[in-house]
Amino acid sequence: MTNFKDNSDKIIRELQDAVYKGVTKASETVETQAKLNAPVDTGKLGQSINNYVEGARTNTITGYIGTNTEYAIFVEKGTGEFATNGLGRKTPWTYQKPNGEWVTTTGQKPQPFLEPAFKDNVNNIEKAIKDELKKVGD
Repeated sequence: MTNFKDNSDKIIRELQDAVYKGVTKASETVETQAKLNAPVDTGKLGQSINNYVEGARTNTITGYIGTNTEYAIFVEKGTGEFATNGLGRKTPWTYQKPNGEWVTTTGQKPQPFLEPAFKDNVNNIEKAIKDELKKVGD
C-alpha cells in the first residue's frame, strides 16, 4: 500500500502567495505609469498616486491604484461640456482662483492618467502574475 501525503494546503498557500506577489508587482507598474501620465501643475496629483494590494492568502487578491486628491476624478474624466460621461454642466460658470482672480469657464478637458496606465500595461500585468506562478513548486 502506498502512503499518500496531502500537500494541497501547501500548494494552495504557494499559489496564493505567488498571485499576491504578481499583483503587487503589477500594481507597482501601473502606479509608476500613472505618475508619469499625471499632468503637472503643483505636482500634488502625481505625488498622491499610490497602490494597495489586499487579500493575501485568500482566493480574492485585488490591487488598487489611485489617489486621495479630491480633484483627481475631474482631471481624469473632465468637467463641464468636456466631461467624458456627458453629464457635465452645459453652461459656463465663474470661480475665484486662490490668487483672487475670477475666471469663467465651460469646463476642463479630460487628462486621463489612471485608465491609460492600466490599459497600456495589461500585458505587463499578466506577465507579472504568470512569472510568479511559474516559480511555484521550484
